[in-house]
Amino acid sequence: MTGKKKKKEEEEEVEELVVVVVVVVVVVVVVVVVVVVVVVVVVVVVVVEEVVVLVEVAIIIIIVVVVVVVVVVVVVEVVAVVVVVVGPSSSPVNLGFNVINGFGP
Repeated sequence: MTGKKKKKEEEEEVEELVVVVVVVVVVVVVVVVVVVVVVVVVVVVVVVEEVVVLVEVAIIIIIVVVVVVVVVVVVVEVVAVVVVVVGPSSSPVNLGFNVINGFGP
């Protein structure tokens, strides 16, 4: 019995590690995307002097990037919370397999 408990604790630690890694990766990607967008906008504004049009385009690009980033972060957080709270064995995918194999939730 103690062997099973220990294994389950190890699995939970691995899952938490995976969640942390995923969140860190998402944050890094978001920062990189924002920096790239800002650099591109600055370069375009410096090269082309039609500032009024470019400012509008830059604002639209920034809004789109922010919306995409927020959606990605929310989805990742929800998935992470579901995996941590519910546990991977009762995730929807595993529930499906359990039902097929005859093991109920």
